Amino acid sequence: MSCRRRPRHTPVPVFAGMLALAGAAADAPVDTRDFLFIDNGQLRLGVNTNWGAGVAWLSESGSSRNWVNHFDHGRLIQQSYYGAEDGSFWNKQSWRWNPVQGGDWRGHPARVLELQSGPGWIRSRSQAKHWASGEDLSEVTFSQHITLIGRVARIRFTMDYSGARSHPSRHQEIPAVFVAPELETLVS
Repeated sequence: MSCRRRPRHTPVPVFAGMLALAGAAADAPVDTRDFLFIDNGQLRLGVNTNWGAGVAWLSESGSSRNWVNHFDHGRLIQQSYYGAEDGSFWNKQSWRWNPVQGGDWRGHPARVLELQSGPGWIRSRSQAKHWASGEDLSEVTFSQHITLIGRVARIRFTMDYSGARSHPSRHQEIPAVFVAPELETLVS
């Protein structure tokens, strides 16, 4: 993918089969004060309103068993792109241009610019954060539109890039998906 403007509203199918992952792990209490939840009676999904509105919770409705690993800003279910070498370092390793939705590796969150919700849907826009350098990337904004349809969470991601630098095509993490570590199989 090169970091040119993509057509708006390019859907990315995400979790048609995630419910098949239900493991036997015990439910653990989670601090969800900064989460915005939607629930359609079958699924419950929450975004962290302080971490770029990245998806930090997905469970069956009424369950306290979260399938999303939200241990830090780099986990979650979120947008993460890779571009050209830029001289940045992540944990003393040479890195590259890497706008992410949740925040940087040192724990600085990405800023939510807009957040709306209604029955069964959430829309958000956030300012990208460079994973390695922690810089706010003013040339990159992320949008996401989430809808719950039965036992499926449909997430539409959009990256708007207004920078002048052209980035080479590379492998991307779209979406970056981190599930609870005890879950062994991801079905999409």
